[in-house]
Amino acid sequence: MLSDVASIKVPVMQRAHAAGLDARFAGAHPLAGTHGSGFGAARPDLFRGAVVYVCPTGTLEGDTVARSIASFWKQVGEAQPVTIDAAAHDTQLAWTSHLPQAVSSALAEALGARALGGVSFGPGGRDTTRLAASDPDLWAEIFLANAGPVADALGHAGDALQQLRTLIAAGDAAGVKAFLARGAAFRRGIDR
Repeated sequence: MLSDVASIKVPVMQRAHAAGLDARFAGAHPLAGTHGSGFGAARPDLFRGAVVYVCPTGTLEGDTVARSIASFWKQVGEAQPVTIDAAAHDTQLAWTSHLPQAVSSALAEALGARALGGVSFGPGGRDTTRLAASDPDLWAEIFLANAGPVADALGHAGDALQQLRTLIAAGDAAGVKAFLARGAAFRRGIDR
């Protein structure tokens, strides 16, 4: 049996298919870790309780491999495996992982261009830009490998920022509060 841990699944699954590995491969992507990378960022409990997406190849043998890979993650990593189609994975992760990384990096880029000192930032600025400290080589590869879904997610995020900008420029206090309330309600719902 073979697997991987890449953040993008469609190209990996295509390569596995092209190599004739459909009966021995299942893709995997653990949602664990921080902005750190390399051996120094490793922890023995890194995968405990983490969701691990497992992508079957779609063949009978591949489905058996996917179940075995899921079992490995559950037993050894103490993770929570979830089976998902590769394309659905890439679309979902464009929104839930790649967009937050892109927004954090864009915010850090904008703040850096203002040449503001580190003492200017409270916890919100530091928390919101934490992901921007991630490995640029890794994230450039992820963004480009999942370009379509990432561009779509960025477009929607840009629309939301423009909506907020318009509400603020118009002095629409009720609209700004409603916008912020929707975001707050969504964020509180994540922690349930």
